[in-house]
Amino acid sequence: VDFDPDTLQVRLSGPVREEANHVRMGSYHTLTLELGRNFSIEKECWDQIFLDRIEEACHPERGAELAAVVMNTGLAHLCLVTGSLTVVKAKIDLTVPKKRTGSSNHSKAVKRFYEAVYQAILRHVDFSKIKCLLLASPGYVK
Repeated sequence: VDFDPDTLQVRLSGPVREEANHVRMGSYHTLTLELGRNFSIEKECWDQIFLDRIEEACHPERGAELAAVVMNTGLAHLCLVTGSLTVVKAKIDLTVPKKRTGSSNHSKAVKRFYEAVYQAILRHVDFSKIKCLLLASPGYVK
């Protein structure tokens, strides 16, 4: 099993167990699963352990114990971090004009940006499960 995060594809490869018209038994075959392409998994009897694993795989952010907000001026990414995966839950991208003497547009835009980041945190972070929230940014964004 191989996962490619750039293309969001899972490649499954292994030996063919039953011979078919176009594939010899014992030869290797690769199956590619990708986002947006439906597939079915059939099994005669599903054990609860396997059903729990499928549920966990469908919602990997449920296992996250760390949330991270990585910010720059007008741009922020809110991520949930698990032991093996980082899931981007929100991207906040607002235009923040440069500071100009006598203009309050910059401070209003910065306030609007921080409010959007705050609302994204409230929407996507379950503080009953998350143990730590990390805020990271250059010093001037603090």
